[in-house]
Amino acid sequence: MAAQIRQATANSEFIVHYQPVVQLADHVVVGVEALARWQHPKRGLLPPDEFIDDAERSGHIIQLGQNVLQIACKQARVWHDALKIDRLFVAGLGLRTRDSAIAHSIMSLADERGIAVVAEGIETAEQAAALIEMGCRFGQGFLFGLPEPASDRPRIQLPIVS
Repeated sequence: MAAQIRQATANSEFIVHYQPVVQLADHVVVGVEALARWQHPKRGLLPPDEFIDDAERSGHIIQLGQNVLQIACKQARVWHDALKIDRLFVAGLGLRTRDSAIAHSIMSLADERGIAVVAEGIETAEQAAALIEMGCRFGQGFLFGLPEPASDRPRIQLPIVS
C-alpha cells in the first residue's frame, strides 16, 4: 500500500472535497472543512479511512497533508479572489458614481448566487457605511487594522483543514 500511496501522490490522485461548517443556530455556512479523498484509478473514490492509516505508517502522511493543504489554499484563493470589491472602487464610493455602480453590481451578482463579498481597502467610516448600506457584510482595510505578522495578531478563527 505504501508504494501505491507514493505513486498516487506523484500522480496527483489525491483530491479535496469540502464539507460545510455552519452556525448551529441558523445553519449559515461560515466555512468549510477540506477533506482528503483518493481518486484511485481502479477502485474509484476512496474515503480517508481506507488510506490514512497506511499513509501514516509509511511516512507519506506529511506529503499527503502538504498536498491537501496546497489544494485547499489554492481553492480558497479562487473563492476569495472572486468575491472581492477592489480597493480602487471602495476608494471612490461617494465620490465617483461609476465606482458606486460597480460596487452595487458586484453585490447584486454575488447576492443572486449566494456568494459572500469582501470589500478591501476600507479606510473611512463613510466607506464602511456605504458598503453596509449595499448589503456588504465583510471588509478589510486600514480602518480596521494594519497588516501585521501572525505572531502579533490575536487568535482568529480560520476554516478547518484536515
